[in-house]
Amino acid sequence: MDMFEQLWHIYAIIYITLLVMMEQSMKRTMIYLPEQTHQGLRKLAFEANTSIAELIRRAIDTVYGEDIEDIQDMEQELAKYRAHPESAIDLERYLRHRKAHVPT
Repeated sequence: MDMFEQLWHIYAIIYITLLVMMEQSMKRTMIYLPEQTHQGLRKLAFEANTSIAELIRRAIDTVYGEDIEDIQDMEQELAKYRAHPESAIDLERYLRHRKAHVPT
């Protein structure tokens, strides 16, 4: 096997490995787009040398990324509380600790 064939073989292994990893970490979904939107995305994807799916993933990350992170953080905190509910403090104690006052 010459050097080109060896490099091609290594590239193929890496590519297949990445595809398998992506398949494991992504969930497939279907969306319906207006024809005009689809055509525009197709052109943008071509110009950016990427896929329509990647453009949509980027847009979702841009618009909803922070909210999704907040939800994940809340779920982690809730799991901690459920594991150790005795660690919770009441509102008055929390406000004293934060030196805040909320009129009632």
